[in-house]
Order: sequence, then C-alpha cells, then structure tokens
Amino acid sequence: AREATTVWVLPCGYACALEAVPRRLVSDVDRPVNIVARPGCPTVLELAELGVRRVSVGAWFAFAALGALVEAATELRDQGTFGYLDRASIGARTALPAFDGD
Repeated sequence: AREATTVWVLPCGYACALEAVPRRLVSDVDRPVNIVARPGCPTVLELAELGVRRVSVGAWFAFAALGALVEAATELRDQGTFGYLDRASIGARTALPAFDGD
C-alpha cells in the first residue's frame, strides 16, 4: 500500500454508515481515500466532511435505470397507465438530439 496513490474502500455500505471507518482511514492513511457508494452510504457532503476525496457510484446508475424500467413495466401491466412517460421524457429530451441527423 505504500506505493499506492489512493486508497479505495469497496464497497461503502454499512461500514461507511459507521462514519468512524472512513474517518479513521483518512486519518491513518497518507493517501487520498476514495469510496464506492452503496445504499446506506452517507451523502457526498458528509463523506467530504470526513475527508473522503472521491466517490464513485460504480454500476448504480445502471441499476437505477433498470429499476425505472421495472417500475414502468409494472405500472403498465398492473394499472394500464402511462405515468412513467412523464419521467421518460427527461431521458428522451437528452437522447433524441443524437438521432436528429445533424
């Protein structure tokens, strides 16, 4: 670890919720401490206040997108409604310019 440029904490879940863990790492290690966030992780601001230098979300954005897909499909199947289209419009506005041919 002496040659390392940073220290990664994988994953940041229950251990990070115990703020003493990242706080102790930051104080005991002379390298930047980076966290891979998971459910239950403190906020970015809280981690920064503990001295954490970088927070990664790993695959959690993909999991969030998959969760939205499951919720939309469940709504359509169970209720026959299209409420998810309001949320989907955010993604559509972002993606559609890539297909406008310019």
